[in-house]
Amino acid sequence: MLSGMAAKSAGRGKSRQFFEIAGQKYLVGSQEHENLIREAIKQKFLQNPKAAEALKNSCGTIAHIVPGHSKPIFKMEKMLMSVRDELWGQKNFIRR
Repeated sequence: MLSGMAAKSAGRGKSRQFFEIAGQKYLVGSQEHENLIREAIKQKFLQNPKAAEALKNSCGTIAHIVPGHSKPIFKMEKMLMSVRDELWGQKNFIRR
């Protein structure tokens, strides 16, 4: 029932191999875990018009720089582009 930094702090020292949601156990990094993340991303854009407009109007490859080392960041970028394509279809991503 926590979110943000409170949730992160509560998870310190806990096993990070599995997590549970509504009685369903997930292996961290599994395809099912990635499916959950992608669905959460999709729902964010379906429920937040400002975020949806920003993603819809983005062009080309989505990329950003994160301080430190973050292995899954490239997956997030691909998920964002995949959700963009699913919700608004492929479009000419070249700015004119």
